[in-house]
Amino acid sequence: MKGAGTASIICTSEDNPAVQAFCNVTVLKPVTNVTLDIESKEMYVGENFRLTYLVTPQDASTPEVEWMSTNNSVVAVDSTGMLSAKAVGQAEIIIKSVDGSYLDLCTIVVKQKPTNVKLSVTDLVMNKGEYFYMDAVVTPANATKEGLVWESVDNNIVTVSSTGRVT
Repeated sequence: MKGAGTASIICTSEDNPAVQAFCNVTVLKPVTNVTLDIESKEMYVGENFRLTYLVTPQDASTPEVEWMSTNNSVVAVDSTGMLSAKAVGQAEIIIKSVDGSYLDLCTIVVKQKPTNVKLSVTDLVMNKGEYFYMDAVVTPANATKEGLVWESVDNNIVTVSSTGRVT
Protein backbone atom coordinates (compact mmCIF):
# COMPACT_ATOMS: atom_id res chain seq x y z
CA MET A 1 0.00 0.00 0.00
CA LYS A 2 1.30 3.38 -1.01
CA GLY A 3 -0.68 5.74 1.18
CA ALA A 4 -3.91 6.54 2.94
CA GLY A 5 -7.00 7.36 0.95
CA THR A 6 -9.64 5.78 -1.27
CA ALA A 7 -9.16 4.28 -4.71
CA SER A 8 -11.09 1.97 -6.99
CA ILE A 9 -9.87 -1.26 -8.49
CA ILE A 10 -11.29 -2.06 -11.92
CA CYS A 11 -11.10 -5.48 -13.55
CA THR A 12 -11.93 -5.51 -17.28
CA SER A 13 -12.17 -8.42 -19.70
CA GLU A 14 -9.69 -8.06 -22.59
CA ASP A 15 -12.04 -10.06 -24.82
CA ASN A 16 -15.12 -8.02 -23.87
CA PRO A 17 -14.22 -4.54 -22.50
CA ALA A 18 -17.87 -4.02 -21.57
CA VAL A 19 -17.48 -6.60 -18.82
CA GLN A 20 -16.07 -4.94 -15.71
CA ALA A 21 -16.03 -5.35 -11.96
CA PHE A 22 -15.24 -2.69 -9.41
CA CYS A 23 -13.94 -2.65 -5.86
CA ASN A 24 -13.57 0.49 -3.77
CA VAL A 25 -10.51 0.26 -1.49
CA THR A 26 -9.97 2.49 1.51
CA VAL A 27 -6.50 2.56 3.04
CA LEU A 28 -6.46 3.96 6.55
CA LYS A 29 -3.62 5.85 8.20
CA PRO A 30 -3.29 4.08 11.56
CA VAL A 31 -2.59 5.63 14.94
CA THR A 32 1.02 5.05 15.96
CA ASN A 33 0.91 6.54 19.47
CA VAL A 34 -1.29 8.21 22.10
CA THR A 35 0.41 10.45 24.67
CA LEU A 36 -1.02 12.34 27.65
CA ASP A 37 0.40 15.75 28.51
CA ILE A 38 1.20 14.75 32.12
CA GLU A 39 2.13 11.55 33.95
CA SER A 40 0.70 12.39 37.38
CA LYS A 41 -1.37 15.01 39.16
CA GLU A 42 -2.59 15.83 42.65
CA MET A 43 -6.17 17.03 42.97
CA TYR A 44 -8.49 17.88 45.83
CA VAL A 45 -11.98 16.52 46.37
CA GLY A 46 -14.43 18.60 44.34
CA GLU A 47 -11.89 19.83 41.78
CA ASN A 48 -12.12 19.34 38.03
CA PHE A 49 -9.24 19.16 35.56
CA ARG A 50 -9.04 18.41 31.84
CA LEU A 51 -6.28 16.15 30.57
CA THR A 52 -4.93 16.89 27.12
CA TYR A 53 -3.34 14.42 24.77
CA LEU A 54 -1.71 13.94 21.41
CA VAL A 55 -2.57 11.29 18.83
CA THR A 56 0.22 10.48 16.39
CA PRO A 57 0.07 11.01 13.50
CA GLN A 58 -2.17 14.04 13.75
CA ASP A 59 -3.92 13.08 10.50
CA ALA A 60 -4.65 9.48 11.53
CA SER A 61 -7.78 8.04 9.94
CA THR A 62 -9.35 7.16 13.31
CA PRO A 63 -7.90 9.56 15.91
CA GLU A 64 -10.71 8.93 18.40
CA VAL A 65 -9.79 7.82 21.92
CA GLU A 66 -11.51 6.18 24.87
CA TRP A 67 -11.04 7.21 28.50
CA MET A 68 -11.21 5.05 31.63
CA SER A 69 -10.61 5.45 35.36
CA THR A 70 -9.39 2.50 37.41
CA ASN A 71 -11.39 3.83 40.37
CA ASN A 72 -14.47 5.91 39.48
CA SER A 73 -15.31 6.44 43.15
CA VAL A 74 -12.05 8.41 43.54
CA VAL A 75 -11.82 10.20 40.20
CA ALA A 76 -14.15 9.98 37.22
CA VAL A 77 -13.27 10.87 33.63
CA ASP A 78 -15.68 11.79 30.84
CA SER A 79 -15.34 11.31 27.08
CA THR A 80 -13.45 14.62 26.73
CA GLY A 81 -10.77 13.87 29.35
CA MET A 82 -12.42 16.00 32.07
CA LEU A 83 -11.54 14.64 35.51
CA SER A 84 -13.78 15.01 38.56
CA ALA A 85 -12.14 14.33 41.94
CA LYS A 86 -14.73 12.60 44.13
CA ALA A 87 -12.97 11.06 47.15
CA VAL A 88 -9.56 10.67 48.79
CA GLY A 89 -7.48 8.00 47.09
CA GLN A 90 -5.58 7.16 43.93
CA ALA A 91 -6.61 6.09 40.44
CA GLU A 92 -5.05 5.64 37.05
CA ILE A 93 -6.63 7.46 34.12
CA ILE A 94 -6.16 5.46 30.94
CA ILE A 95 -6.49 6.82 27.43
CA LYS A 96 -6.41 4.40 24.52
CA SER A 97 -6.85 4.56 20.78
CA VAL A 98 -10.23 3.21 19.67
CA ASP A 99 -8.53 0.23 18.07
CA GLY A 100 -6.91 -0.48 21.45
CA SER A 101 -3.40 -0.68 20.05
CA TYR A 102 -1.97 2.32 21.91
CA LEU A 103 -2.54 3.70 25.39
CA ASP A 104 -1.09 5.99 28.00
CA LEU A 105 -1.93 6.61 31.63
CA CYS A 106 -1.80 9.27 34.30
CA THR A 107 -1.74 8.67 38.06
CA ILE A 108 -4.18 10.88 39.96
CA VAL A 109 -3.88 11.31 43.73
CA VAL A 110 -6.93 12.91 45.30
CA LYS A 111 -6.57 14.64 48.65
CA GLN A 112 -9.00 16.39 50.98
CA LYS A 113 -8.32 20.01 51.93
CA PRO A 114 -8.57 20.73 55.65
CA THR A 115 -11.51 22.85 56.74
CA ASN A 116 -10.15 23.43 60.23
CA VAL A 117 -6.95 22.99 62.25
CA LYS A 118 -6.64 22.76 66.03
CA LEU A 119 -3.49 22.63 68.12
CA SER A 120 -3.05 20.11 70.92
CA VAL A 121 -2.67 23.06 73.33
CA THR A 122 -3.95 26.61 73.17
CA ASP A 123 -1.92 28.04 76.09
CA LEU A 124 1.56 26.93 77.07
CA VAL A 125 3.89 28.06 79.84
CA MET A 126 7.51 26.96 79.49
CA ASN A 127 10.75 27.60 81.27
CA LYS A 128 13.67 28.91 79.25
CA GLY A 129 15.58 25.96 77.72
CA GLU A 130 12.60 23.57 77.69
CA TYR A 131 10.91 22.23 74.59
CA PHE A 132 7.43 20.93 73.81
CA TYR A 133 5.95 19.11 70.83
CA MET A 134 2.64 20.50 69.62
CA ASP A 135 0.35 18.42 67.49
CA ALA A 136 -2.04 19.77 64.90
CA VAL A 137 -5.35 18.05 64.26
CA VAL A 138 -6.99 18.81 60.94
CA THR A 139 -10.61 18.19 60.04
CA PRO A 140 -12.17 16.46 58.33
CA ALA A 141 -10.31 13.35 59.48
CA ASN A 142 -9.32 12.40 55.92
CA ALA A 143 -7.76 15.82 55.22
CA THR A 144 -4.04 15.95 54.63
CA LYS A 145 -1.67 17.40 57.22
CA GLU A 146 0.89 17.99 54.49
CA GLY A 147 1.44 21.64 53.86
CA LEU A 148 0.96 22.86 57.43
CA VAL A 149 3.27 25.78 58.06
CA TRP A 150 4.48 26.32 61.62
CA GLU A 151 5.78 29.75 62.59
CA SER A 152 6.35 31.95 65.59
CA VAL A 153 5.34 35.60 65.63
CA ASP A 154 8.50 36.37 67.65
CA ASN A 155 11.50 34.09 67.10
CA ASN A 156 13.41 36.03 69.78
CA ILE A 157 11.07 34.52 72.40
CA VAL A 158 10.03 31.14 71.01
CA THR A 159 10.68 29.14 67.83
CA VAL A 160 8.81 26.26 66.31
CA SER A 161 10.10 23.62 63.90
CA SER A 162 8.33 22.15 60.89
CA THR A 163 7.38 19.20 63.12
CA GLY A 164 5.80 21.34 65.86
CA ARG A 165 8.74 21.38 68.28
CA VAL A 166 8.51 24.55 70.37
CA THR A 167 11.78 25.78 71.94
